[in-house]
Order: sequence, then structure tokens, then C-alpha cells
Amino acid sequence: MILLTVYMNDIKSVYYLIPSMVFTTPDNIFLTNEQPGALRHFSTWQIKVFTNAIETLSHYTLDAVNEL
Repeated sequence: MILLTVYMNDIKSVYYLIPSMVFTTPDNIFLTNEQPGALRHFSTWQIKVFTNAIETLSHYTLDAVNEL
């Protein structure tokens, strides 16, 4: 699981709890970047946060996950 926190001016912080499984099927929001052998110990996951991604990310807000 990954906890993503988004801070913006004059807006309450938003928390997202994202399961690592989303990175097994990359899309335009959740990406896995391959690293050369010497750098494999670094994380290769990337989450793109942009206006059109908010709808997808809203499924992972901490409040939405608590309701499951």
C-alpha cells in the first residue's frame, strides 16, 4: 500500500491509500519504470497527479477505503 498525500493552498489535505496491485497493470496514472541493474534497489513506481486523474484517484481516498 502507498499513502499519497496531496497538499494545495487553501484546500484541506487529501489522503489516498493506493494498493500496490495497481502498478501491475500500468496506465496513464500509475506507472512502473524499469531501472538498470545497478539501480534496482530504488523504487520504480510513479503516480501522475493531474486534473484528469482526480476522478480515478478519488476511488482511493482514505474516506472511500474506510467505507469498504
